[in-house]
Amino acid sequence: VKKLDRLNEKLDKAVIRAPKAGMVIYANERSRYSSVTIELHSAVKEGQAIIRLPDLTRMEAKVLVNESKIELLKMSSPANLKIGDRIFHGTVNSIANQPERGSFGSDVKEYATIVSIDGEADGLKPGMTAEVEILVEEFKDVLTVPVSAVVERSGKYFCWVAPGTKSPEQRELILIGTNDRKMAV
Repeated sequence: VKKLDRLNEKLDKAVIRAPKAGMVIYANERSRYSSVTIELHSAVKEGQAIIRLPDLTRMEAKVLVNESKIELLKMSSPANLKIGDRIFHGTVNSIANQPERGSFGSDVKEYATIVSIDGEADGLKPGMTAEVEILVEEFKDVLTVPVSAVVERSGKYFCWVAPGTKSPEQRELILIGTNDRKMAV
């Protein structure tokens, strides 16, 4: 009987009660220095977070930004998020000052950037895949040219233009800005 009482007492202490109603997810964390995976039958340490109760009314996306682009980001920069077939607008909420732990043998450093989703995010769930575009600079009244149409020679940029019925002629471009797809000239 004493053993049964001790086991029931241990069982009572093993029950976790959420402070509020909602979805419960494992508190899996990955950083540059550690990786904690919580799953069924995992060993846990005292004081270690094992579950989270996400606020589904305030959804965020974690984006890994390459070190070559991190200096372009600013807090509160606007962003567009594509999740499934839906488009959301958001804002850069935080930018990590340390890179994430990379894959084995990788020299590429990526920084975690949190983009909060503005307004209603009905139907979204934690862990969904998002395609995120962060606006880092905006140019007004400029011509954009596909990157594939531009040639660089000796630090100068050129493209070929076919004015009217004449044959194409080479023209030098003054580069204002670029992304992976277009150049502003």
